[in-house]
This record gives sequence, structure tokens and C-alpha cells, in this order.
Amino acid sequence: MKKIVFVCDVNNFPSGAFKFVENLNETEALLLTGAFFHSANFDVVAPATVEFAPEPILAFTDTDIKAVNSSIEKFEQKCKQNGIEYRVHEESDVFKLDDFIKETRFADAVVMSEQLFFSHIDVDQPNSFMKDVLHCSECPLLVIPEDYSPVTHITIAYDGKKEIMFAIKQFCYLFPQYTQLPTDIVYWVDKTDDEIPDLDYLEEFAGRHFSNLNFKELFFDPKQYIADWSRKNKNTIFISGSYKRSGLSSILKKNFVEDMIKHPSAILFIAHNR
Repeated sequence: MKKIVFVCDVNNFPSGAFKFVENLNETEALLLTGAFFHSANFDVVAPATVEFAPEPILAFTDTDIKAVNSSIEKFEQKCKQNGIEYRVHEESDVFKLDDFIKETRFADAVVMSEQLFFSHIDVDQPNSFMKDVLHCSECPLLVIPEDYSPVTHITIAYDGKKEIMFAIKQFCYLFPQYTQLPTDIVYWVDKTDDEIPDLDYLEEFAGRHFSNLNFKELFFDPKQYIADWSRKNKNTIFISGSYKRSGLSSILKKNFVEDMIKHPSAILFIAHNR
């Protein structure tokens, strides 16, 4: 049995993420912990990001209480209907990153919406709240589109670095039921004579864990074609290495994961090697 954290903010219940959990529970019983965050206080999140957000500080209101209670009731009802063991953790009255980090420290994985997380404050995903949780999570995350449909394919964005190998291992250990699906290990190259790094080693490892494996070298900039790729790979889990964001570097150089989130379709699996 695994412990999965289901992240939900005050106004946006992630239905796509819950459908994914339902499918997981059909193959293996889960303990699903609902982590419900109340209002967002800009004073709390501002030190964690260099981005300026002009939104006002939001106070904890009666409306928030009703919204949280409604989300919790919906969560509990869905868990009971699907026979999912669950817990409810109602977090503090403002979004505190420390609360989220503690949840992930004691969990196997997090599921969250690719489009809705604090979208009532900033609809342009990934917004500053999502960037913080993607960066700070102490367990793997699955970022799931709202129009989720059952997974039929796995794509691994391989670059030869330790971060992606850590993510692949975490995925195999956590979700072995998906390793039987058709799996592409993709290495994006700049020149026709580029070779997949450490291919012999990669084949030795991946061939022991994935039963339907295909290696691909693609000769284009993935950022340029990510929207088209997303439309064609709706039923895919996309495995990526760690989400890195450090000060001004996040502004000067776009992160590939952010491009994926801007065109929600595939499920993103992100794991940090700390």
C-alpha cells in the first residue's frame, strides 16, 4: 500500500487528479491523504519567489470555510464511493509552503492539478504557487490535466544526467503496473552525430524494468514542438528529472517542465534527487 497526497486549494477541486487516483486504486489499495489549503497570503509566498505578483493579500473568510468544507465533503464522498482509504488534513488558514513540504516528507507521491492549483489567483500556469510546490516537494509529483483519460503510453525525457535516472527509478518502484505499457525513451539531439549517452548502461537498466521499450533520437528543439506533441500524446505519462528553479535563472532560462504545463495534456511525473 502507498500513501498518496491529494493536493487541493480552497476553490479548485482537481477532478482529473482524482480520476487518476481511482484508476490507481483499482490495481493497488491506497491511503489517500487530502491536503486542503485555504486562502493564499502573498506575504507568505513572496520570499520564496523572485516573481512579483500584484494580487492583494487574501484574508481567511467565511467563504473560504464553506469552499473548503465543500471540497472536503466531495473528497470524502468520492473516496467512500470508490472504496479508497483516506485521511483529511485541513491546513492552516493561509497557504504555507512548510505545510506542503511536511505532507510530502511523509508520502510516497503527490497528485495535483495541472491547471487549477490556485488558478483563482493566477490562471497562468505554472503560477508562483505551483512553481514553489514543484520545486520543494520531498517526494515525486504527478501533475495531472483536468481532462485526464487512462494511461496507455510512457515517455521518458532522457538526457544522460543523474536526475532523470533517479526519476526513472522512482517511477519504476512506485508504479510497476505502468512499466508494461509501450515506453519511449527519447533523447533530443542538436546534431545528427549526437549519440544517446551511456546507451549500453541505459539498456541494461531500462530493459529489466520496462517490457515494451523503444529508444528514440529526435532532431528538433522540444520546446518549439511541445504544443503539437501534447495534442498527440494525451494518454501519456511524461517522466522528467527534477524541476530546477533558482532565483533569476528561472526568468532567464525557461524550464522544459513549464512548457509542458502550459500545454496540458500528458501527465507529468517529476522526482527530485536531493
